[in-house]
Amino acid sequence: MIISSINIISIDKILNNPLINSKNRYQKLKGYYVLCVSEKFTGKGEVSILSGFSKESFQEISWIFESFKSGFPINENLHIEEFVEYIGIHTQGAPALRFALETAIYDVYCQKKNISLAAFFKKNHSNHINLSTIFTQDYNRTVCFDTIKLKIGVNKLADDLIIMNKINKIKKMKFRLDANQSLSLDDLLFIEKNLNGINVQYIEEPFENLNEKKLLKLKAETSFEVAVDESIYNSDAYKDWIKTGLINYIVIKPSIFGGYSDFFNLTEYAKKYNIEIIVSSALETHVGHMATVHLASCVNNSQSHGLDYYAFYKNYSKHIYSKNESKVYLDNIIGLGVEL
Repeated sequence: MIISSINIISIDKILNNPLINSKNRYQKLKGYYVLCVSEKFTGKGEVSILSGFSKESFQEISWIFESFKSGFPINENLHIEEFVEYIGIHTQGAPALRFALETAIYDVYCQKKNISLAAFFKKNHSNHINLSTIFTQDYNRTVCFDTIKLKIGVNKLADDLIIMNKINKIKKMKFRLDANQSLSLDDLLFIEKNLNGINVQYIEEPFENLNEKKLLKLKAETSFEVAVDESIYNSDAYKDWIKTGLINYIVIKPSIFGGYSDFFNLTEYAKKYNIEIIVSSALETHVGHMATVHLASCVNNSQSHGLDYYAFYKNYSKHIYSKNESKVYLDNIIGLGVEL
């Protein structure tokens, strides 16, 4: 395959509603699109910068990309594995850029081969994925879904319970409670005592400085299952928690975790210990979102993935599914499946 050009263009996109957790307030996405051209085909990728998760800043991405581009093998006939190897070598410490560049390379390659990204990575991938949503003050939107994430620890816990009860009256839901490391064990005991039949699938990132001792105590004193998210970006300690059965779910944002091989290595490791994978959004636009959809279909589980694009954005015309659908289908998709 010959690549004739590779470039980035900046993104500055306002969210429908601010996304607020116990540590950050997100009102817009700043990032980049990657455009990779080969003959008549253009591959696309997206760099999403998410404060509190991403290792790179907006400016650092630009600097690293310029260095990357200066040595990139333009107009050389190479195998796709050679392009991916070059990306890996030259994006050390910049996982979001690595993901975006690999996405663009895989997109253009798969367009040429007339297959989807999901089919390239896994022949028996699921032909659709189920979506969960996230609560952003829009009670009416919840009726489209069976599973919802609620950011807790921002308000008083009693107020969070009122929100959960109100949602549950509209439609019986499965709740994913994301604390973003803001709670104490007493907080969890208070929540559990006052659930009144509300179905909680798991508590995500319950405590600051999560460790084995805290997880053992949580498991001993509550019935909650546990998911990790932020913890997988800070150290490899979560791998020991997986081995010892202290966590039940891994919530992964592929677009900021690293390259595609990083994603598949983690999902295979989790599968070995019967840990469920939930693929989650890093506020990507439709380009990055579709990359995560393809990867969720490769996970091939029955979980609802935290990829409700329309919880954050309104540009319906650019995507392959509509606002009120709770499934994304991958039938007849070529490459990534979307245009800019």
